[in-house]
This record gives sequence, structure tokens and C-alpha cells, in this order.
Amino acid sequence: MLNRENINKIFIRESNWIGDAIMTTPALAAIKESFSKAEIFVGANPSVAEILKYNPCIDQFLIFDTQLLNNSLLGRLKLSRSWRGKYNFDLGILFTNSFVSALEIFIMGIPQRIGFDTDGRGLLLTEKIHATPEIIKKHEVDYFLDLVSGIGIKPHSRVLTIKFSKEDENFAKDFISQNRLPSTRLLVAMHAGASIKPKEWLPERYAKVCDELVRNYNAQVVILGSKADEAVSSKIASLAEEKVINLAGKISLREATSIIKCCDMFIGNNSGPMHIAAALKVPVVTIFGPAAPEKTAPYLEKEKYEIVIKPFTCRPCRQNYFKECEPSVNGKPACIEAIEVEDVIKGIELLGRRLNII
Repeated sequence: MLNRENINKIFIRESNWIGDAIMTTPALAAIKESFSKAEIFVGANPSVAEILKYNPCIDQFLIFDTQLLNNSLLGRLKLSRSWRGKYNFDLGILFTNSFVSALEIFIMGIPQRIGFDTDGRGLLLTEKIHATPEIIKKHEVDYFLDLVSGIGIKPHSRVLTIKFSKEDENFAKDFISQNRLPSTRLLVAMHAGASIKPKEWLPERYAKVCDELVRNYNAQVVILGSKADEAVSSKIASLAEEKVINLAGKISLREATSIIKCCDMFIGNNSGPMHIAAALKVPVVTIFGPAAPEKTAPYLEKEKYEIVIKPFTCRPCRQNYFKECEPSVNGKPACIEAIEVEDVIKGIELLGRRLNII
């Protein structure tokens, strides 16, 4: 059982994915409320640290930069060992599910180590929470809340948290001013990238959606993304017959987030930026391929989002492309290939009319 006495320093190993990290913020808030006097350190990669920056529950970030560590297991374990005597944490909590992350906090010498008993790592944890089939099926927000509930921490909020600096807010204001975008014009954020390329919807179809938005609703579409999304984003911009603004790879994650906050609608794949939009209460149209909406749907009121999805009995799959399913002629899994431009337009119209924004 968790010993709650003399817990002054807590280490939380964050998820490696932006979307998942955003969905941990209610659990993070519950931990801070339960241990209000403790310092909370969050171990995260640079992108996750950037999106969680200014979160009032976090006192300090410890960065796992996989590129600097050459993405090697040995490098990560050496870094964990270097933190062992430097910080002297009293409690470690894993928002990750891997064996390696449990090994990291074990090497750090943290006396109390808590996480789900996934990936055969139970022996490395002092308090293992059983990930039952029912828990595994839950939405990610509730999945992480079940983790902290398992150690007696009662959550009081399910609100996703992203905080902004004045600099972030000014960037968005300057962007709108410089592009002369009136408040009466429909402003749409689009993100076409994905962490795994086969999950990306086709750029040709995104381009057609852009054209429909401009022609039918006088929308201004802003394409956002990281350096990794530059190729697909540039292709969309070049294929679109109407003018779009392509900022993929040209601005920071926080700058992109500040623009999403100002938008009337977000359109994109099931990815980190979609969860950013949901956290900011921006209406979402999201394209789902292999993932299960039950786990990663936008965490919004139901009237504020539309999921564009086709029924496939193999969902959720292990995303082991393409050993367990045949690629389409466009190199996509069938669940992505099956979604047509008309399906996305229908989702946009349903959402827009329901919220009276088109």
C-alpha cells in the first residue's frame, strides 16, 4: 500500500505522445491536489514538455531527448542513472505502459514506484495497478484517472489543461492581424500529419476539402504541423486550387497551438493536434482509421465534434502495417482509404450547422 508520509518529491514519467500527454492532465491535477506540498517533476520528451509548459501542477521538467541520446536504450538508462543521486525522489508514477519506463524509474532508485502492470513490468513496481480488460477499453482520460484512483487519489476534475503565455497569445493575434482575417470569416485549422505515415489521410483528398471550405463557406484554411509534416502539408497546399496558408514546419508547437485556439474548427487525423483542439474546446472533425474512438475520441461535449470513420471488424488493430492487412493502391490501410472527400464534407456540415458556425 502507498506510504503517503514524507513524500516531498514526485517523479512522473509522461507519455511519449502529445495527445496522450494532454489526456493525462486531469490525472496530473489530481496528483498535485493530493500532494499539494510536494514538488512534481515530469520526465518527458521535448515536444511533450513544450505542450505541457506553464501547467501549474508541474514544478520542473526533466527531458528525455531521444535524438540527443541517439534513441538508444543504453542512453536512456544512463540518463536515468545520472538522476539517481541528484534528485532523490520519494515517489515515481508512470503514465507510460512500457517495461523500459519502469526500468528507468527503478534505476533512478525511487523507493515507491507506481504504474499499471502492463508489459510484464510488475516486478519493477512497488504498487502495481491491474490493467483489467474493462480499464484498457476506457477512454484514455479515464484510463489515466483509474491509475491514480488505484492508489487512493480521488480526482475532482476531468478538464484537459493547456496554458498559454502572453507571448503565445500575442503570436496568434499578430498572425490574424498580418493576414487580415476578420472575425466574421470562418477560420479552420488543418493537420494532415500522423506519427505513423500510413495513418495519414490522402493529401489529394485534404486538398479537395480545402477547396470546398473556401468555395462554399469563404473559409481561411491554415495548415499546421511539425517538420515531419512538411511534405504532406506542402502537397496539400500545392494541390489545392484555392489559397491556403501553410505553416507546417515553420512555427513552433506552442505557436501552432495558439493559432488552433483562435480557430472556429479543426480538421485532421486522430493525432496530437486534434487533442490540442479538443482541450481548447475548438470544434473538431477528425478522421479515424485503425484506432478505436472509444479510447481516443476528442474529449469534448458530443455536440462539438464529428468522427469520420468507416466500419471495420479489425479495429482496433495493432497497426502492424502491412503484415496484417494489404495496402491500397495509395499505400494506405483499407480503413483510411475507404474515407472519401464527401464523408469529411458531411462531417464538416453536420458540425458546422449544429453549432451555427457555417
